[in-house]
Amino acid sequence: MRYLIYDPDLEVEEELGFGNVTLGREVLEKMLAETEKRDLTIIDPTYVSKRHCSIDLSLQPVIFDKNSKNGTQVNGKRVYVDSPVLLNNGDIISMGPWKVEFIARE
Repeated sequence: MRYLIYDPDLEVEEELGFGNVTLGREVLEKMLAETEKRDLTIIDPTYVSKRHCSIDLSLQPVIFDKNSKNGTQVNGKRVYVDSPVLLNNGDIISMGPWKVEFIARE
């Protein structure tokens, strides 16, 4: 199984590794660098933390908030630090103003 996140606004995807993957500004900046739209968007550190959330891909994919300032949401519902949320194909992960789609491919 391959896991990716996809930004529909930038029309770019990023493959996630295995195990525990951290999402935050670095991943979003990497995605921005792969598109010509990079001049249109600035990643504001007041909205997206460097280590905003993590996804554990060991068994079933689950997401944890990393005590980010503005929180993490999955499909509009808040993810809490000590309460992981199961991720399904097509779920929308929100980190501040950024929204990415979680994709699971065979």
